[in-house]
Amino acid sequence: MDKCKIVEDLIPGFCDGILNDESRKFVEEHIKECKNCADKIEEYKKINTDENINKEQINYFKKINRRNNVKVALGIIIIILVFLLGNYIYNFTIMYRYKKNYEEISRADNYYFERRENAENSVGIVKVWKKGNKIKREEGLYDDTDQYHLNRIVYETIGSNERIEIDEDDKSATYVTSKLTTSERVLDGLYPNLGVPLSMKSNIFFQLGTPFYGKVEGTSRNGSNREYYIIQYGVITLYVHKDTMIPCQTVGETSEKSFYPNSNDVVKSEFIRKNYYIYNANTVSDEDVNVPNLDGYEKSYKDVEF
Repeated sequence: MDKCKIVEDLIPGFCDGILNDESRKFVEEHIKECKNCADKIEEYKKINTDENINKEQINYFKKINRRNNVKVALGIIIIILVFLLGNYIYNFTIMYRYKKNYEEISRADNYYFERRENAENSVGIVKVWKKGNKIKREEGLYDDTDQYHLNRIVYETIGSNERIEIDEDDKSATYVTSKLTTSERVLDGLYPNLGVPLSMKSNIFFQLGTPFYGKVEGTSRNGSNREYYIIQYGVITLYVHKDTMIPCQTVGETSEKSFYPNSNDVVKSEFIRKNYYIYNANTVSDEDVNVPNLDGYEKSYKDVEF
């Protein structure tokens, strides 16, 4: 057999160093005499070296790409986290200011507060006067005849467990003794909350979780020259004066719908519940909160649990 043919078959093993001693010596002796086979060996080594370099370059760029992909992914995650944290802080700050302002209002010595609650054919009115430790509360209703109907008036004293309830229709006055004393937080239940307790002393998890219950959607002038924060919690939209942090209006879910005859999905009309709020500081006089002369009123006495 032609020695060149044999050497040609042995070139890969010779260059890779895996031939046995006899075969290796055979190739070495042959290429001393055969320049053609020696050139083929050099050419093979060069090609093999270039392929290794290319493989190393490919592997290097793959590593770079993997690192770049990881960096991009981490960058995106960081951007998302920063955005979420910034959004949380923004919401928390505004709602914290709203709660803190409510605490200050609750402790104020002199204010007037009113809530107007729109029902379908009427407007319910609750008015509160506070001066010092004296409280007057009035509950009334504007009906569909546009007449104001005064339901009752309550006089209370903060820290006392006694109050006077006056019914103007019956001209009666009930002296109520309760096991609970009147708190200075007389606006609880009237003041719009954020889906969580307004008290700054409430559970820390409620405080930190407030931005998850409500969300600041932005600002609006709401048809006036004043700017308001728009806070959404549940199905309620709350408008808060941006400067004073006092509530102006809440818009709730659809309260009632009427449908066309023989239809369950074509709405003829619908009513959306809205509440309006008024707050005035340092406008209450002694006359507003002092119990009036009750001569001529039928008087009764009652003990209650609350």
